[in-house]
Amino acid sequence: MSTPNTPSVTGTAPVVDETPKDDTMPFETIEERFIDAMGEMAARAHTNSSMHGFWRWYEAHKHDPDSVVIWKLSRHALINSETGECTEGVRKELPDNHLSNRSMEVAELADIVIRVMDYAGGHGLPLAEVILEKMAYNAKRPMMHGDKKA
Repeated sequence: MSTPNTPSVTGTAPVVDETPKDDTMPFETIEERFIDAMGEMAARAHTNSSMHGFWRWYEAHKHDPDSVVIWKLSRHALINSETGECTEGVRKELPDNHLSNRSMEVAELADIVIRVMDYAGGHGLPLAEVILEKMAYNAKRPMMHGDKKA
């Protein structure tokens, strides 16, 4: 759940949800719901990945700092490979190979998010909280972040 210091997405006061509260909906803001849901989905992504053996090497080597760095960089490379596949889907306007009712573009974006959630879930990173912090920070930045061209 959110802490009182969690910034809102807009950089101003948190968005207050007008949904009536009861014991089944303990959240007061959309940010709190996002943190809770993202945490649950990251745990699910990590559990699925672990159950399919993708974390075996890490579990065997996690006590060696150099091996942890190698592991993390290999996960970053996998995330980057999904970005390349998404780019190919955009360029060629292809349907996804596994979800034929979806474009390759959106399916590969989903793969990127799943891999990032798996990574964050496996390493105990507060991804949802940091997303909100970054969104609040970016909302306060100047147009095009100053002199950037794109």
